[in-house]
Amino acid sequence: MKFAPAVRTDTIIGLVVAAACVVILAWVIPAETSRATAFGMPPALMPTVTISAALGLAVLLAVAGTLRDSTEAPTEDTLELPNAPGLACAGMILACILIMQFAGLLAGGILTVAGFMLVMGERRPVRILVIALAVPGAIQLLLGSALRFG
Repeated sequence: MKFAPAVRTDTIIGLVVAAACVVILAWVIPAETSRATAFGMPPALMPTVTISAALGLAVLLAVAGTLRDSTEAPTEDTLELPNAPGLACAGMILACILIMQFAGLLAGGILTVAGFMLVMGERRPVRILVIALAVPGAIQLLLGSALRFG
């Protein structure tokens, strides 16, 4: 039995990530890194290498998603809109950015971790509370105390 070709999530994600990597390589890294004034590695080297590796992996993902056999039955990785978990994660990210902007990194971090645990399916309130308080708290201690940040 032959199935209609489905738009695969791997192909779409690979193309979106590849496009973002190209934008970062072409505009963001040159705009945000300064020229080296002394002997040594240029400041743009590490971000360029990292984003180039991400670009290569994104292209491989898009190609693999495209070359996959289109006669197989649709599986979990086919894109079916509306994508409720994906939309929930996108909404959570936007909400957490706003919370961090207005209430601070610690409050935003606590709500971010708790929200993503709920989106991922965790329903035990004690576990959500402990992890949501511990992870951002530990990061705040590390950045605030050890690195004198914030």
